[in-house]
Amino acid sequence: MANNKYVSSGIILAILIGAVFLTPWIIKLFSPFLISFLLSIPMQKPIKFLEKKFKIKKGISSAFSVIFVLISVFTLIYFAIYKIFIEIVCLFGRMPENIDYISRHINVFIQKYFQFYDDLTPNFKKKLDIILTNFNKDTSNLITSFAKHIINFSGNFVSRLPSILLFVFILSLSSFFFIKDYDLIMRFFTNNLPRKFLEKFILIKKSLLDIILKYLKAVLILMLLAICEITVALWILRVDYALTIGVLAGLVDVLPILGTAVVLLPIALTNLINGNYYIASSILIVQIVCFTVKQILEPKIISNQIGVHPLVAIISIYVGAELFGAKGVILGPVISFLTINSISTYYKNINLNQIT
Repeated sequence: MANNKYVSSGIILAILIGAVFLTPWIIKLFSPFLISFLLSIPMQKPIKFLEKKFKIKKGISSAFSVIFVLISVFTLIYFAIYKIFIEIVCLFGRMPENIDYISRHINVFIQKYFQFYDDLTPNFKKKLDIILTNFNKDTSNLITSFAKHIINFSGNFVSRLPSILLFVFILSLSSFFFIKDYDLIMRFFTNNLPRKFLEKFILIKKSLLDIILKYLKAVLILMLLAICEITVALWILRVDYALTIGVLAGLVDVLPILGTAVVLLPIALTNLINGNYYIASSILIVQIVCFTVKQILEPKIISNQIGVHPLVAIISIYVGAELFGAKGVILGPVISFLTINSISTYYKNINLNQIT
C-alpha cells in the first residue's frame, strides 16, 4: 500500500512538472476553445433567463449573445484605434511647432557644451570625443533597430491577418456551441468520468478560481499602490496631469519587465532638456522609490493574498521569468500556486498555509 502511494505520488508529481512546461503551449494551441468555454460559463444564467422568461430558443439566444459580445469587443477596439489615430494626427499636426521648440533647446545646449568644451584639457577632450562618437553610433543603431522592429511588426501583422480572421471565426463558432450545448457537454463529462475524479476536480476547480481571484487582487493592490505613489509625488512637484500620468504609470507597472520607468523616464528626460533639473532629478528619485517599493512589497503582497511563504513567491517569479521570459513573471506564480493548491486539495490533509 505504501509503495503504491509513493508510485501514485510520483506519477502526480511528474504530471504536474510536465504541465508546468506544457501549459503555455497548450494554452496557445487551444486558446480559442478555452476562451469560448470560459465565455460560456457566465452566459448560462442570461441565456436561461431569456429562455424561461421570453420563451426564446437556446440556439437563437446563444447566437445573439455571441454576436453581442463580438460587436462589443470590436467596438471597443475600433474606438481605441480611432483614438490612437486622432492622437497621431494631432501629433503630426503639431510636429513643426515641436521641432522648432526642440531645435531651440538643442542650440542652447550646444552653445553651453562648446563653452564647457573649450575649457577642457586636450586629453579629456579626446576621451569625451570617443564617448560622444560611441553614443552617436549606439543611438543610430537603436533608432535603426526600432524602425526595423516597427516594419517587421507591420509585415507580420499583415501576413498573420488570415490567421487572425481564422482565430476569430473559430472563436465565434466554438462559443456558439459551448453556450448552446453547455449542459450537454457537462453531462457528458459527469456521466463518463469516475465519481472520485469528479469530486477531486470540483474541489480543485473551486480552489483554483479562488487563487486566481486572490492573485488578481494582489496585482490590483500593487497597481493602486503605484498610482497613489506617483500621483501624490507629481502633485507635490506640481507636475501637470499628475493623476493621468499616475494612472498610466500604474497600469503599465502591471505589465512584466516594463514598469513605471516607461512613463516616468521620458518625462524626466523632457524636463532635463528643458532645464528643469529639480523636476527631472525628483522624478528619477520617484522612479527609484517606486521600483524599490515594488521589489520589496510584491512578493509579500502576493504571498499574503495567496497564502504561501514569500520565498515561494520569489522563487516562482524568478523561475517563471527564466523559463518563459517576460510573460513568466505573471505565468510563473500562477502555475506555481495552482500546482501547490492542486496537491493540497488532492491530498486534503495538507493545508496551503502550512507550506512555508
